Amino acid sequence: MFMRCKFSLPPVLRFVLLGLLLWCGDNFMVWRASYLVNSPSDEQLDIAYQDWAQRYGVSPNSQQREAIRQAEISDEILFLEAIRHKIFVDDPVVNQRLLKNAEFLGFVGSESEIIAMAIAQDLHKRDELIRRHLIQRMKALGRAQAHPVPAPDETELYERYSDQAWQWKTPPRVAIKHVFFSQDHPAAGERVQAAQRDLAETDLSDQRAYSLGDQFLLGNDLAIMELPKLRDMFGEQFISALMDEVIANDRYDKIGVWLGPLPSAYGLHLVKVTELEGESYRAFNEVRNLLVADYVRELESQALTTYIAKLRDKYRLGVQ
Repeated sequence: MFMRCKFSLPPVLRFVLLGLLLWCGDNFMVWRASYLVNSPSDEQLDIAYQDWAQRYGVSPNSQQREAIRQAEISDEILFLEAIRHKIFVDDPVVNQRLLKNAEFLGFVGSESEIIAMAIAQDLHKRDELIRRHLIQRMKALGRAQAHPVPAPDETELYERYSDQAWQWKTPPRVAIKHVFFSQDHPAAGERVQAAQRDLAETDLSDQRAYSLGDQFLLGNDLAIMELPKLRDMFGEQFISALMDEVIANDRYDKIGVWLGPLPSAYGLHLVKVTELEGESYRAFNEVRNLLVADYVRELESQALTTYIAKLRDKYRLGVQ
């Protein structure tokens, strides 16, 4: 015959055990709630869409809007992680911002006391500048997961160089001397014709040639420079005429010959090209460091993507 064994906890222990279970349950719920991230509000998304449109000059389409929404969620998760791990502690940017906000609110005490009071009142959680700063710090931590970066393969680097050939293309470079005739002068056309005759019939020095025209603020003898810079100085009309005369066809036979008149935003110019370098490509060794930096940025970007993905697995999405 089996004997039934009765075991009963004393009332005090039952009370303690029940309390412990309730305490664990409450803490679990608090912990679980701390991994709930709110979905961005319509107002937040509208601001993000407007920022994107200002940056790229066009409104985002539906696919881009979803990418923006996901980026907002990721940023919020990064911010929550920064708060969870107290990344803000002893951060000089955060401390200065808290001191400024606390001063506005009338907090009194030493700097350390004011910062402690500000944190106790969660001011660090409600300031947008602090939020953006902490998100950037978390992203830096994510990128740092890529380090130490393995040395790039030279063959791969050269493939990158070849694939991005357009990036290493340099525009033509040209050096010119010019005689300037201001468009404000009532007889600019006649003066140009007279100067052309003098230059054709007489072997004038450059200084004597410049005196046939008007003073030009940027000078008459311009050292070799890339075409875009020359365009900034004289305007598109001048560059188009110069391209037609010399640069487009690499007319090296026209170097050292007075050409024109060429129109610019200022007036007319008789131009002598003294140096001409056609389009070229920067050598691999010249841009190798740039290629390595691009390679490192790619690995850091991949590391950040992986870092954020792991964090997102820990969080649940709620609705504001």
